[in-house]
Amino acid sequence: MSNKLDRLERKIGYTFKDQELLLLALTHRSLGGRNNERLEFLGDRVLGLVMAEMLISKFPSEREGYLTRIFHQLVSGEACADVGEDIGLRPYLFLDASMENNKRGSYDKSVADAIEGIIAAIYRGGGFEAARAFISRHWIM
Repeated sequence: MSNKLDRLERKIGYTFKDQELLLLALTHRSLGGRNNERLEFLGDRVLGLVMAEMLISKFPSEREGYLTRIFHQLVSGEACADVGEDIGLRPYLFLDASMENNKRGSYDKSVADAIEGIIAAIYRGGGFEAARAFISRHWIM
C-alpha cells in the first residue's frame, strides 16, 4: 500500500508526513465509516480562496462579474475532475463497487470529491502555502 501511495504523492507533487490524511482524502463515503466528506468540505473552501487570490492577481483591472464567472468555472466539479483525471487519480480511490462508474453529467464526481479532499489533506498536513502550491501546479488559468 505504501508504494502505491508514494507513487500518488509523486504525481500530486506533495509528500505527506502522515499518509493517513491522504488515505482519508481518497476514501469515499460509500464504504461507510471515516471518509473524505469533511476534507472535501474544507478543500472546497481552500480551493476557493486560492482561486480568488489568483484571479485578483492575474486580472487586476477586471470587474467582479467577470472574475466571478471565471472563478465558478475553475472551482467547479468538472474542473476538479479534470485535475484528477490529469493526475490519474481514479485507481487510487477507495469506494464501493457500485461507485465505480460515478459519472454525474460529463464528469466523475468521486474523482472531483477526492481532489477537494486532497487539497484539504495537504492544507492540514502542510499548511496554506503547500495547498496553494498544489493548486498552482494543477490548475491552468
